Amino acid sequence: MTNFDMTKWFAGYDMPNADKVEELFAKAGQQGEELFAKTRAGGEELAHIAKANVEAMIEASKIAASGAKDIGTELIEDGRTQFESASDNLRRLAEAKNPQEYVAIQSELAKSQFDLMVAETAKLTEKMVKLAGEAMQPVSNRASLNVEKVKSMMA
Repeated sequence: MTNFDMTKWFAGYDMPNADKVEELFAKAGQQGEELFAKTRAGGEELAHIAKANVEAMIEASKIAASGAKDIGTELIEDGRTQFESASDNLRRLAEAKNPQEYVAIQSELAKSQFDLMVAETAKLTEKMVKLAGEAMQPVSNRASLNVEKVKSMMA
């Protein structure tokens, strides 16, 4: 039994359709490699998209912070102006010669302060809406690009 060679057992045996099975496995291997390459490329593209999304959020945050700083600075300046105006208004009230004049000045000041408050609130609201739009622009642009990239990846 020491000269036993198993390959001789099947030497004359021809397996029918073996070439088709071999072709099937070769094709499956090739398709597997192609799928892996596509999956890897898709994963790399998704990583790139995620990185770009983070960069867009950072840019939006920078715009929002800068705009908030500008608005805050402007509000502080407006506060100083209002303090000076209040001092002038108190002086005017102190100079009233009688109660009727005091009430007239007080009514005039109340009306002008109300009008000023409405105008300043409208101006601040407009600035905040504009800032929100500017801050969201990088994110909006990125979202549009993401939609296009995902569509192209799905095609």
